[in-house]
Amino acid sequence: MNHAFSFIRRAIEIASKPENKAKYQFVVYNASIKTWHIIRGCMRPGWSKQLVEILEKVSNLLEEVDDFDFNWRCRYLNCLVKAMFDAEKKPEALKVLDKLVDLTRKKGNCNFQEVLFRSRIHLNKDTPAALATVKKDTETGDDPLGLKHLFVIQQIKSGIVPDAQVEKELQTVMAAIAPQSVSTDDAAALGASKIPAILLDRLAECGRMAIQHGLIRFAEGACSVVSRASQGSFRAQVWTEYTKAELLLRKPSTDVDPKTGMKLNTLQRQVEDFERRVEALKLMDRAMIANKRLADADITIEGCYLIWNMSLPLLKSSTRMHTYKPFQSAATALESIQANENQLRINLCLELAKYEIMQDFLSKAVQQLRKCLDIDYSITLKAVQVQLEEDDDPADFQRPQDKLIKFMLKKLDLRTNLYGGDPETVQDQLVLDVENAKTTRNQKMRETLLDKALKALQEYEEPEYKPDPAKDLVEEEIQAEQKAFHLKIIRERKERVLVANEMAKLAYEEQLIDLAFDSATLATQDEWDPIKDHDLIMAQSESHAILAKCYVEYLLEEEIEIGHKDLVTLEDDQDDREFTNEDKTRFRDWKVKFTEHIIKAI
Repeated sequence: MNHAFSFIRRAIEIASKPENKAKYQFVVYNASIKTWHIIRGCMRPGWSKQLVEILEKVSNLLEEVDDFDFNWRCRYLNCLVKAMFDAEKKPEALKVLDKLVDLTRKKGNCNFQEVLFRSRIHLNKDTPAALATVKKDTETGDDPLGLKHLFVIQQIKSGIVPDAQVEKELQTVMAAIAPQSVSTDDAAALGASKIPAILLDRLAECGRMAIQHGLIRFAEGACSVVSRASQGSFRAQVWTEYTKAELLLRKPSTDVDPKTGMKLNTLQRQVEDFERRVEALKLMDRAMIANKRLADADITIEGCYLIWNMSLPLLKSSTRMHTYKPFQSAATALESIQANENQLRINLCLELAKYEIMQDFLSKAVQQLRKCLDIDYSITLKAVQVQLEEDDDPADFQRPQDKLIKFMLKKLDLRTNLYGGDPETVQDQLVLDVENAKTTRNQKMRETLLDKALKALQEYEEPEYKPDPAKDLVEEEIQAEQKAFHLKIIRERKERVLVANEMAKLAYEEQLIDLAFDSATLATQDEWDPIKDHDLIMAQSESHAILAKCYVEYLLEEEIEIGHKDLVTLEDDQDDREFTNEDKTRFRDWKVKFTEHIIKAI
């Protein structure tokens, strides 16, 4: 990025020379646009601090030129403030913020004045004197943007107002905008009134704050007033749809079935909660369609986060279908505005890929997974929370989901490779056999494929590094190639743990107990770091549970009661059956290992 900017810096230096200023003044503006294209993807926490120098340089040049595009200059200053805060340069950032505020006072409001006002409150939340200055600004002159009410709302959002006082502050603001929104009189609450569009926005946002703090009555009151307003605000309507969707999940369910008059049991409550969640997601999906017309990036992003959070309990094979359409809407919306919420975008695309695989739409799944790899969701190396060792690839911790995504892509590529011949390596053939075992409907074929894969896994030998003489590498190149080879071997070793676990689960489902036992044993034979390799730890936990189940099956096959310390048979032939010392030792050892594997799984 710095290298790319170096060319722009050179162009700016040429254009800034005294003899060229008059002739090439336009170059500064063009260079600021090109710079924005380069740095925009890094304007996110952890990365934006690297951009302070670049943003400061361009902002100063725009100030010198004093171009007609005043809003563009304000945007750059606003980004500089964020970058400085990310770099923990709070005093300098607040000075730039004050400079930006003074600029808008001299030249008039910029086209993101509301965002700027919110930033002043949030960034000064630890400075009471600065907050008092902001409040004083709202009390002087006209208030076409409803900043007086926004001051209180943003204080609640920024955590400045204590939780104990949130209800009182919200009630005061809502009563000032629309008294019927907080009225306990049903007739008054249903009354319609003419409220300016900007105040409807403020009221709708109060409803958002109310639902987040569990103030259901206030949230319902805000929704009711916005729905009945004679002069509608599109932004208020979208916010209200968000609140209605959350109300479906937050409102307590009824204890009695309205049709039968009988008290609901636990299962009926779960069904009702499920239906409410599905209905809430439908509301959010419709709201995302409305967001296309609204074209407000912040509200769109808020809706996408709501969809993700609402869908989390449904991310399992039996209910994943209800998340597909909302996830598609959210992913498309984030992509269309080029949002920097890259981790959310990755999560959405990954879940869409899983659904496409379930439906056997493999080409669509590949597209979603390739999108995941194209999105830069990486964190800085300094932000990695673990101590990296020689066997650790830094990329696995900067982009932690890439391991899963690439492994899924590898499996899909093997399954869809119709004309590419046989897999190139033993491990690729092993992965393909397990994938074919998952999809085949022939039980005998599944058993054959799993048995073949198990033998290949048991006999597998890791290759050793041998430099290729034809490459004619120097010592440094050999060392670099050897390190890359070593990391590849480690990665494949981890993949084999996941494959063995999948084999164990498939085999146990088919009641191939011996095959499941051997596969699970292979999956659990190595120890892994629970912090660095949590996916392997989860796979080993599942394999330990399968091993425990296998020991149960072995005991039941011998008709041995599991829950007794002594050897007790399932039938009434306890006195007639004779156990050899070898049998007693073997059965007791199975019981001990059964409990050991349960403990290890936990």
